Amino acid sequence: MRWVAGCLVILILAGRVNNDKIPPGIIEKPRMEKILWDMLEADRFVANFIMTKQGDSATKKLQAAETYEQVFRLNKISRDEFLKSYKFYLGRPDITKVMFDSISARADRKRSEMYKTSPKSMLLNRRDSLLRADPIRRADSIEKEDLKKPSTEELFADSTLDKKKH
Repeated sequence: MRWVAGCLVILILAGRVNNDKIPPGIIEKPRMEKILWDMLEADRFVANFIMTKQGDSATKKLQAAETYEQVFRLNKISRDEFLKSYKFYLGRPDITKVMFDSISARADRKRSEMYKTSPKSMLLNRRDSLLRADPIRRADSIEKEDLKKPSTEELFADSTLDKKKH
């Protein structure tokens, strides 16, 4: 009976342990989320601007590594601290999922802000469409008589051949 009661107490205590607690030496969740965001932006920069340049791959890799080191310096951490924390969070998918969902929502917000049209640009687009419509209106107002084909005599009425005959 004591053995069962002891197991029950251990299970209750184990269940009350805060599973979201971050061990010492691991970067806290909000800060890690910001660092991951910076790393994703740095990775996009590397992919779009460094890796697409002409040159040898060794130079590109050095430039990419320097870009990531700038992120570490900006956030005042070392590469080893980042890797240790990154490995911890990858081992905890419950925490990592929340962080990556938050990063994904942030990216969606930035994307929608980037493509959102401002009232000023909507007004300019409307004005431009009205300006483009004016030639169309003028073409519609031309009478059909103006569009009829001229005869050959009318085209060459003042030609030099006519002057020689007279």
